Amino acid sequence: GWLLVDEYYIGGNARESMSTLGRELEKQSFQYRKMQLEVVIITPMSRLIDWTARLIPTERISCEYEAKTGRVTLSIRKRGRKGTREVSYDSLPYRRYYWTNERINA
Repeated sequence: GWLLVDEYYIGGNARESMSTLGRELEKQSFQYRKMQLEVVIITPMSRLIDWTARLIPTERISCEYEAKTGRVTLSIRKRGRKGTREVSYDSLPYRRYYWTNERINA
């Protein structure tokens, strides 16, 4: 199973060294492993995850967008393994599904 947490919608704050969300995730991490639950934390700032959830992440995915070509590149690094895997795809076919003003008008 999956637990998807979006930092933007829950009001996470990067300036808090250990937010209530981070403390709760830390307490429940054993349960997540026991249930084989994948925890996904979506954040615009990768250091937020370093600050709030130090022991939980098993995979780090960073995303880059190239405006000229419209390609999105994902760099995936698994915890405890060397090297990264890169996945690249063309974002133009998916663009019609996104509303660019979502943050402003939500």
